[in-house]
Amino acid sequence: MGSGISTIILHFLVTALCLAGGSIKEAHAQPDYGKVMQDFLRNQEYASDFHNPGQVRFEPAYIDEDDVPELLLCEGTGHIDGIVIYKYNPDTERMEMVDSFSSFGRFGYAPRLNIVKSSYGNHGYFAFVFTKIEKDFTVTVTDALSEDGGGVHSEEIRYYHGMDSNIYHGTYYEMPKKPISEKEYDRLLIELMGGQEKTVGYNEMTAITEENVEGIR
Repeated sequence: MGSGISTIILHFLVTALCLAGGSIKEAHAQPDYGKVMQDFLRNQEYASDFHNPGQVRFEPAYIDEDDVPELLLCEGTGHIDGIVIYKYNPDTERMEMVDSFSSFGRFGYAPRLNIVKSSYGNHGYFAFVFTKIEKDFTVTVTDALSEDGGGVHSEEIRYYHGMDSNIYHGTYYEMPKKPISEKEYDRLLIELMGGQEKTVGYNEMTAITEENVEGIR
């Protein structure tokens, strides 16, 4: 009798543990990020962020340190065409816009190092701005390199370091800066990207078609 009751109790405990284990696995199941991106693109949830959403192109990218891919979108190669980064928000379970980076539809990033290099230029002034994406979706500027006089060989090359995020869009040239040599400039371009820069451009990005969207994994 005692052994029969023990067997029943054991069976009950094993069943309960199995069910609990299943619930735990289900609770901790990772979202299908590929499907989240597919739905985002198919439903044109990005449309309000662009003037011509019909010509937008995309590319998934692993920018920060986690295993969740970001999504890059761009609509052209004009002066105002930046690369827009979207990131998965676990609170809303949707892709949400971080910010627009760079111009002329091209920029660089260091995969899984959370370093984005944007380029800006106008009327003889040119700059690379280095940023990182915080967990709350804000953008922090870490460094910048500028060619104030127009050209790497100019004595007006400047380096900026340790800036704060409220100067991201163009006012970094007002911050403390130091002149650097062409050699130092070239070294910093590599060092600030951890030697692992990957460039992304509109012309190499993928058109938003059903076939291309279906291929996202």
